[in-house]
Amino acid sequence: MAVELDRLIEREDPSKRRAMFRSLFAQLDTSGEGFVDVNELKSYLSRLRDRAPSPLSNDDQQALLNNEQLHCLASELAKTMDTSGDGKISYEEFEEFVLRKEKHLFRIFQEVDANKNGELSKDEVHTALRKSGLNVTKEDVEKFFKVLDRDSNGGLDFYELRDAFFLDAEAPDFSSLYTYYHSVYDPTVLIDGLPTNSPPNKSRSLADQGRFFLAGGIAGAISRTLTAPMDRLRTFYQTSTKQPGKGLIGFARGMVDAGSIVYEREGIKGFWRGNGVNVFKVIPESALTFWAFENLKERIAKFEGRKDPSAVGKFFAGGISGMFSMFAIYPVDTIRTRLMCLSATTHTSPAPSARPVPPSNLNVAVAHAQARAFATSASVAAGPAPGESAIFYVIKSLWASGIPSFYRGALPACIGIFPYQAVNLLTFDTSKEFFVRRLAASQGKKQSDVRPGPGILLGCGALSSTIGSLCTYPFNLLRIRLQAQGSPSHPQTYTGVVDCLKKTIAKDGFKGLYRGQAVALLKSIPSTAISYYVYETTKAYVGIK
Repeated sequence: MAVELDRLIEREDPSKRRAMFRSLFAQLDTSGEGFVDVNELKSYLSRLRDRAPSPLSNDDQQALLNNEQLHCLASELAKTMDTSGDGKISYEEFEEFVLRKEKHLFRIFQEVDANKNGELSKDEVHTALRKSGLNVTKEDVEKFFKVLDRDSNGGLDFYELRDAFFLDAEAPDFSSLYTYYHSVYDPTVLIDGLPTNSPPNKSRSLADQGRFFLAGGIAGAISRTLTAPMDRLRTFYQTSTKQPGKGLIGFARGMVDAGSIVYEREGIKGFWRGNGVNVFKVIPESALTFWAFENLKERIAKFEGRKDPSAVGKFFAGGISGMFSMFAIYPVDTIRTRLMCLSATTHTSPAPSARPVPPSNLNVAVAHAQARAFATSASVAAGPAPGESAIFYVIKSLWASGIPSFYRGALPACIGIFPYQAVNLLTFDTSKEFFVRRLAASQGKKQSDVRPGPGILLGCGALSSTIGSLCTYPFNLLRIRLQAQGSPSHPQTYTGVVDCLKKTIAKDGFKGLYRGQAVALLKSIPSTAISYYVYETTKAYVGIK
């Protein structure tokens, strides 16, 4: 194919060919600034649409692309052309796109050119369209040729096809080109089986919503179970009152000591202690996060008049979805944290530091309720009684302090989860799209048909987790300490977020706000990477894009 295309290109005068490229670019670059943006692409498509034959019936007017759909098509074109990702299409990027498009269109041209004479006849076009499932009439094909056949010789050569469809971003076959022609050039043709021009961001079905929940829940359960040991060590390290060692060696010793303590007290199963509650918590959290993110992206894109939301739109979609899921499952997260802070030895003898301590007064309005609960907390702080369920013990101790105790640390958690999930989801979605765009360009496929491999998905997940964690770790540390306060492993109590912040800085300095971050990254990077990989794989398996 490449040799035949080269011969075809050789027939064109090189200077005229370059002039043609420059002329096409100039038609797009109406501002004359030397680059093209999405608005100029939309304007050019709008001018093509306005050339449709008139007068048009109401049905034909409906078939033409509306402004929202034009913007979506222009956005898709811009993403395909803008290989640098800077939002501006230079002449070099435009020329590279046209050269790629030539090869793609030539492949389609050869598939339709049954007799291989270098021209498409009306019969060949009619046959190709009917084979693809579009029921078109010969009169419709006549209209098609009348618009595209510039020299009126009764056939379409490659140059005529190329010049008409070089702005169709992703057409896998001739029927897709014809659909583009119907929507942009001439809506008067009547075609059975032609896809309607409904907006691409239409509402998803209830079944699709359920699949998002399923994919998100499975992703959370698998990733959290595989990384449960690191989560246990992270919580142990963050809530420990022992002064951490200095440097990498001190950190490594601290981790080894933490692992040794857990193993000596509880055996290998201790590293998965609380994982049942952990999974019970993470399934709805992960499902709600991904579900909310996907739905918010669609609504924000519709609000912005785009096919896909902008980076700012994705940022807010990620942050809001994180806050929504965090608030919904926060009581379960508090129970999980308290459960992980319990020591196995508290079943037989109370820890030296497990003396009665009054619960924190995070809310002045429940101060009296906390006072009444103080007597109960004295017996609870020492740990569960022999034969008592650890989960029942934790719930009883929290209930004794009132409903607000289930939401200790909720404020820093919600403040922290917004930027974390905003940065995390934005980074993953943007980096994944970058690689999908590159793969589609190199493979000559539609972006929707490209499936990134495990390496890309895991790498994007690791990158998003690292950036998100670095930005928001102190909020997470305060949340963990407020949730764990008054427990045997963290007897220190706080009057609120500010008090927790002051005491942490007073004891460990500002670096104390990042205590345990290394182990947190060791846990969060594989956890997030696995979660995204499983989510994307499950989405593909259940048939959602």
